[in-house]
Amino acid sequence: MKGHYLAAFVLAGVWSSPAPAQRFTNLHSLGCPDGTTPCAGLATTGGALYGAAKNYGGGNYGSVFRLGADGTDFTKLCTFDPGANGGNPCGTLAAAGDWLYGTLLAGAADSGGLFAISTHGSGLASLHRFSGLDYTVFPGTNGDGAGPATGLTLSGGTLYGTAGSGGGWGWGCLFAVGANGLGFTNLHSLKYAEGEYPGPLLLAGHTLYGAGAGGGANGYGSLFKINTNGTGFASLHHFTIPDYLAGTNEDGVYPQGSLVLSGNTLYGATHQGGHFKNGTIFRITTNGTGFMVLHHFSATNAAGLNADGASPHAGLVLWSNLLFGTAQLGGSSGCGTVFQLRTDGADYATLHSFTTTNTASGTNWDGAHPLAELLSAGSVLYGTTSTGGAAGQGTVFSILCAPPLDSTPQEPEVVLTSPAKAGGLSLESTTNQAASSWSTVSGQDIITTPAAER
Repeated sequence: MKGHYLAAFVLAGVWSSPAPAQRFTNLHSLGCPDGTTPCAGLATTGGALYGAAKNYGGGNYGSVFRLGADGTDFTKLCTFDPGANGGNPCGTLAAAGDWLYGTLLAGAADSGGLFAISTHGSGLASLHRFSGLDYTVFPGTNGDGAGPATGLTLSGGTLYGTAGSGGGWGWGCLFAVGANGLGFTNLHSLKYAEGEYPGPLLLAGHTLYGAGAGGGANGYGSLFKINTNGTGFASLHHFTIPDYLAGTNEDGVYPQGSLVLSGNTLYGATHQGGHFKNGTIFRITTNGTGFMVLHHFSATNAAGLNADGASPHAGLVLWSNLLFGTAQLGGSSGCGTVFQLRTDGADYATLHSFTTTNTASGTNWDGAHPLAELLSAGSVLYGTTSTGGAAGQGTVFSILCAPPLDSTPQEPEVVLTSPAKAGGLSLESTTNQAASSWSTVSGQDIITTPAAER
């Protein structure tokens, strides 16, 4: 892998791996025996990757699986029976030590549930089964919520999560429960004007941050925060009404996935809206000020194609000053992309466009239509696609990326600096890009060139 960085057109630096490596690797193509349609991201603990497939897996209700970071040793840990523990896992697993925690869409009274399972595949247990909805009160209310479609956040023995419907007003709720299944608490039932279909929660200190994919003051989604004890709910942003015909606006609509935090700034993505109705990437401070769109996903042609992707369905991950994410649609084949950009919105780049799927079988070599956030592990990102791959049922993939290099004039020199750890990559430099060999450099101020040589 080589990506060149120039200082005054004289000096160049490049990240290289110890051995030749593909930028994108399909680690595993899922099929019916494994489980299909992974719409959740991956978790890691003990050096392995863990994921959930929504459907099939030996029955019709999904599975939990494990595989090595290199794609070897794929193991199905469990399948689900909705009559026992519930089924159809959708959210990214929370991992801690030898245990995994997740959410299920199917379960008692069709309201879903929460589960735990060991990383060895034993001890599958129901932590909570959501109660039935009272449909005499629109749109269907209960005390604890229903339809938990997103992942859990684990901290200090407590799991925090969201239910997409139900609760006291019927528009979903935010909850906490012990990792042992005890002490379930409905922290807050959402009113429609506060947001609906809440996504995963981000925990920072004693504050939880989240997004409602719909609802809010304008009906197109919202951002909010709440204390971990259920007090202090506050709306941070209400997404604006798009143009009725064009579907466009200035900030995007329907925020999807979890938020990510750096300092006092939150970053996230919307599924639609923006200048080309294909979604946006945004930032906002934790007190609700300074909202700014960093990227408007570009227009797609009649075939659904563009350069950068469209309709992101998941949140972002942060590494140093780079944001990484996936787009469900668009790209060179209309099957979605993996992308990166800086936290100031600069240097947007498409890292991978998923390839065209076979019209009859839905298969390809790399997967298609990613729905979940990425997992960052140093210089490698891991993710899933919901379709495509060798069986047309989704894939687990990895993609290699390099830390950013920044150039700063410091007379009489130019300094290139990497603020991130290289994650197993080494940095090489040269004053002649045509040279056949490069020199390895080290240190934070990694390359300098005297002004006389520029």
